[in-house]
Amino acid sequence: MKMLEITHLVWYTIFNVLFLTKNTFNLNYDEQAYLAEGLRAAMFLADNKIKGFVHLTSCKDGYTVSEFIPPQEKQPDYPSPFFKGKKIPKKGYFTCGVYYIPTPIYYEEEQIGRFPCVLLGFDEKDQLMTTAPQIKYNPQEMLKDFTNYFNKYCPKVITVRDDRTEALLKNYCECMDIAIMRSDFIPHLEEIYNDFCSHLDARSNDELIDERLIELVESLSAEELSTAPLPLLEILVSDPEVPDHIRKKA
Repeated sequence: MKMLEITHLVWYTIFNVLFLTKNTFNLNYDEQAYLAEGLRAAMFLADNKIKGFVHLTSCKDGYTVSEFIPPQEKQPDYPSPFFKGKKIPKKGYFTCGVYYIPTPIYYEEEQIGRFPCVLLGFDEKDQLMTTAPQIKYNPQEMLKDFTNYFNKYCPKVITVRDDRTEALLKNYCECMDIAIMRSDFIPHLEEIYNDFCSHLDARSNDELIDERLIELVESLSAEELSTAPLPLLEILVSDPEVPDHIRKKA
């Protein structure tokens, strides 16, 4: 069995209440050792075609295998933010869910990427609603954004996709006398989420292309730039997002 040693920067993920919330790197020695041991154990299980829950103990020749009974899974306890308000007219229905967006936002000073969360939903007329993305889940602020959307009327029925969303709206629905229903799979809501993520990815790619284009133009001399395709020069001159010094150079 080939032994692995990690001596350079690698990426790994941290899971918080069964949701991927952030990426980080710059592993210390102990973290690298834990990760390497996990990879060695995974290779041992694959090589020996071992499946199911087992307990591995390191030994000279690799690992010894013994029976392992996993602990009972602990259900996450999601917070239910407080709500108090006046009742308003009710009409229609609303379907929503809290989602984590798989496009991380990075902090250079911390060298860390966090996955924002957002509440997405739609009503009976297929009008979409989204709260402001949050870097760190704050149910009280998310509920505030939600209630600001329904400031003149509220739904008769709200359908939610999971425990987290149900906990988020529990006190609100009780106070406003709204029926709350649960559906573990809502195809149209999943479509909205996928479209939302695709839009973010496309915007991120466009921004990346713009940055690389500007870097390329900055590296060119005036003589080299004069040989650039005419459509490119027209974009550089007419696009208001292009910095002034690049536009003048073009």
